[in-house]
Amino acid sequence: MQWAYVTEDLILHGQPKRVRKLKKTKKTGTVKDLCHHLNSHMAEKVVPHLQRKQHQFKTFSDLKATADDETAIFVVDFSENFACGYHREPQSLHFGGSKGQVTLHTGVAYVKKEAVSFCTVSESYRHDPPAIWAYLTPVVEYLLSLHPQIRTIHIWSDGPSTQYRNKANFWLFSQLLPCLVPGLSTSSTWNISEAGHGKGAADAVGGTVKRTAQALVDHGTDIPSAMDFFQLLDNRTKVKMFYVNEDAIESIAKKVPELKPVKGTMALHQVGFSQEGHGNLLIRDLSCFCAATALPCDCHGARSVSVHRRPAENNEADLMLPSSYEGSEADQQPNEFSEADQQARGANEADQPASGSDQQTNEAGQQLPSSAEAAAATPANPEYLVGEWCIVLYDGKLYPGQIKDADDEGILVSTLLPKGQNKFVQPMTPDDLWYVFEDVVAYISEPQKASERSRFMSVDDCVWRKVQSMI
Repeated sequence: MQWAYVTEDLILHGQPKRVRKLKKTKKTGTVKDLCHHLNSHMAEKVVPHLQRKQHQFKTFSDLKATADDETAIFVVDFSENFACGYHREPQSLHFGGSKGQVTLHTGVAYVKKEAVSFCTVSESYRHDPPAIWAYLTPVVEYLLSLHPQIRTIHIWSDGPSTQYRNKANFWLFSQLLPCLVPGLSTSSTWNISEAGHGKGAADAVGGTVKRTAQALVDHGTDIPSAMDFFQLLDNRTKVKMFYVNEDAIESIAKKVPELKPVKGTMALHQVGFSQEGHGNLLIRDLSCFCAATALPCDCHGARSVSVHRRPAENNEADLMLPSSYEGSEADQQPNEFSEADQQARGANEADQPASGSDQQTNEAGQQLPSSAEAAAATPANPEYLVGEWCIVLYDGKLYPGQIKDADDEGILVSTLLPKGQNKFVQPMTPDDLWYVFEDVVAYISEPQKASERSRFMSVDDCVWRKVQSMI
């Protein structure tokens, strides 16, 4: 028996759809074929995975053993949310959303031989990069008050793509950390453990805090909110407690510009500061600290990347068209962009003249890329698309959605539910389906709500009109 993807035709919401499902299927063959398959899997998957795991563990241990008193090492992780509780509860409280939750971002900071355990508490349920840096900011400030000599910070975490391993977190690392630490060394890094091996001291801190809180509830104390959680546990354990409200997270979220994916995100295990300046990062496939100075070494595929989509205009409405959708004749006309734009998008037609009135713009007067330019910007490896937004074509209709997974054959897209002309809502049940790349019409920025209270989401009007004109 072997796990494999199979294609099935289903009827969903009264419409036929073709989906890919992972099922255990029966395979037949010779013993020689089985041995060959096992050896190939061990050589291509298992052995490299174990080597990466051992390397990351050894690098972390060596770093702790050799770090000086100007170096701080953070181990961070999200603990499972704590469910608020009362000493005595009616049965109906257990149903629906009556019981609130408390977000816990835990960790341990090592400075020489001293270890400081910490836990940031919040009523916000967000676990994304702006929330992560809102939770880390008071911790870094507190540690600097204890050790003002700190100049280098190395952060270790696990690697979920929605939390630590993504372009937004990398950008915030490069922008916020130098603001928090005066004279920060450019040898500071963010390191990611190998997949499936991210457990560490931070998880123990989360367990300690939640056990203490649950013991209070069991002995007659009510904990109905995050603020009550913080006030009751502050100074009750050796874990240093911090509280962060929703406004602190929103203030950081507003600073994050439009960013482009970092090529090789799912394979990298270390992010540092590039010598090429603002907006550039130094990434490696594995962590390395062999350089004795602030200058980076070239080990483990070290390379400099930029996360800025457009250096001069980061917040523009963006549209990237796959090469399979050529668009109209007007769309295919060459366009003139600045050198920075060509570098950011990989354009290869720098010497061609502008098309004049054929260039389309959005409502803000910003230029949309042509089909040729967009095709050049399409990532070569599918895994780089995870987390991005796109528009797929199914049964003659357009559906925007977020890419949840990708492989060489297609992408898994969680689509929105249409509720009118360029009006969409999140479906009650997630509509996650696999699509082949030929079904992808365009890669887009995340659809936005007209207001915070609105439940409808819309694609940028100019982008939506352009996509509709291609169908």
